[in-house]
Amino acid sequence: MKIKKLLLVVSVLTFSFILFACSSKKTFKISFLQDDAVTILYSYDAIEGSNIEYKGVAPTKTDNDYTYVFAGWDHALGVAVNDEAFIAQYTKTPKSSEPSLPSGSIPTTTIIPTTTPIVTTTATPSTTTSSPTSSSKTTTTTSGNPSTIDDYYLNVDTSSGEALLSSLFRIINPHTDVGYGGLWNVFQKSDVKPGYTDVYWDMYSNYNYKFGASSNYRKEGDGVNREHSVPQSWFNERSPMKSDAFHVYPTDGYVNNRRGNYLYGETDSPTYTSENGSKLGPSSFAGYSGTVFEPIDEYKGDFARTYFYMATCYSDRCGAWGHDVFKNGFPYLTNYAVSLFTKWAKEDPVSEKEIIRNNAIYEFQHNRNPFIDHPEYIDIIYGA
Repeated sequence: MKIKKLLLVVSVLTFSFILFACSSKKTFKISFLQDDAVTILYSYDAIEGSNIEYKGVAPTKTDNDYTYVFAGWDHALGVAVNDEAFIAQYTKTPKSSEPSLPSGSIPTTTIIPTTTPIVTTTATPSTTTSSPTSSSKTTTTTSGNPSTIDDYYLNVDTSSGEALLSSLFRIINPHTDVGYGGLWNVFQKSDVKPGYTDVYWDMYSNYNYKFGASSNYRKEGDGVNREHSVPQSWFNERSPMKSDAFHVYPTDGYVNNRRGNYLYGETDSPTYTSENGSKLGPSSFAGYSGTVFEPIDEYKGDFARTYFYMATCYSDRCGAWGHDVFKNGFPYLTNYAVSLFTKWAKEDPVSEKEIIRNNAIYEFQHNRNPFIDHPEYIDIIYGA
């Protein structure tokens, strides 16, 4: 009898402990919202530390003008650590016709790389922090089939720098907005690390991030997110700039946060250096004296040609972005930006990485970065 009573007491104590352990964990309100950020698609209370799951019906959206396809949530689901809301993202195409293409454009299936994507770089484990090798980018000057590239730029006017920029604006400005969530789909074709099929090519770190998104960046290596090389705050997070894949890259979330909204530049006395050598510190480049973020040499040309694209594609509005980089009127970049980016573009010529990325983004957005296809346009517009 005493043994039975003892077992009963132990059972009660064990059960009480389990109840106490469970009750000590918090619960958080998890909400999944329509892209208006108001309409609730599904919500539930999640136990602290549990995996967040969506168990509602597949998100949909309709109207008379567009066909919408669900492209995921605005950020990764992760685990429950606080109250959180996830907003649905969609890609859209006009119902009346195919997505509008720039004048002189050709079907996406005819633009393909003429060379095999490079796979010569030795892959590093996800925790390795060695610097990229010089062989991880191959210098080249053209992409795709030359005749199709010529067709795309059939209506360019190279009579002057201003005429060239204006004609390029008319070609590349009309494009398909893939949506903020749709960027992850683009990255899986445009930013694949050599030697892998499911790892992003991150220009801010040496970590290997598998396809997908993540959150809670307490240190480098914690996860990947979307880096707007032209910070979103500069254009008030407006579309289509927010989801233009030509200036948004998958990068280490912690390094991205350290970069923040700082300008790109060069610094001789960094206050922070990432594990791949990207630096944050006071500018040492003439024309700007504030804090800047300096990517490693291997990718400086990539970011330079990105900014040339942004100043051209959005020349009708980028003057309002300011921040000592953009200005009203031709050539829409400040003297500081022109000096910095023309220097970077020459020191780091067009690479195979950029060519593959240009072709991949064209398949989604139906426009191209002309400064990758024709780097000589930089000299015509911005001077030697």
